[in-house]
Amino acid sequence: MIPVDLWRVSLDVPGNDSPEFLSPDELLRLGRIKHAASRQAFLRARVATRRVIADYLACDPGHIAFEYNVNGKPSIADQVHALSFNVSHSGPHCLIAVTRHGPVGVDIEPVRPGRDFLALARRFYTATENEVLSARSDAGLFYRMWTLKEAHIKARGLKLLDGLDRFECQYENSGRLVCTDRSANPAEYWASRQWDYESVYVAAVVVAGRDIELQEFKLDSA
Repeated sequence: MIPVDLWRVSLDVPGNDSPEFLSPDELLRLGRIKHAASRQAFLRARVATRRVIADYLACDPGHIAFEYNVNGKPSIADQVHALSFNVSHSGPHCLIAVTRHGPVGVDIEPVRPGRDFLALARRFYTATENEVLSARSDAGLFYRMWTLKEAHIKARGLKLLDGLDRFECQYENSGRLVCTDRSANPAEYWASRQWDYESVYVAAVVVAGRDIELQEFKLDSA
């Protein structure tokens, strides 16, 4: 069992509004966001992430330095604690996954029933997934597949659009939806956990290993 801590953050609640915690590159990104609500969500998600990580590293949130891989996945620079994290936010909700046991990915998405999800599936999903979706005509299933795929992609530090059809979602005999990497080493194991979130969202977390021991926390306002 791989222990993963999952932190829930509300981006609607003031408290993570301290730009002094951000690095120069984060401030530059913040300044480029023109839409006020998007700018606020970015700021609060970044500050919340720094606060969560600082608690594990016993340091000031502003002292954390991030580095990024070629696809933009962040990690903690020059650390000796083997701490991995990943962040996803949508609307007022932000999820921060943290573990000391290898790479982790998390994703949260709103279910949009009015969207032409079958057209999107034909563009990005595998033939097997399209057969399942066409038979069920279930928008919720489309988004559950999407979050599983994106959590896998983020855990590995890949590009989103380069990996959507690399990963394939199928139902196990138990009825559980799982996602497999069609190009991976068969000896590689990635565990996932998925759930409905606040009625109109779905979320997923993925970590290297055979199973996940998930503990949930809520980050209070500063």
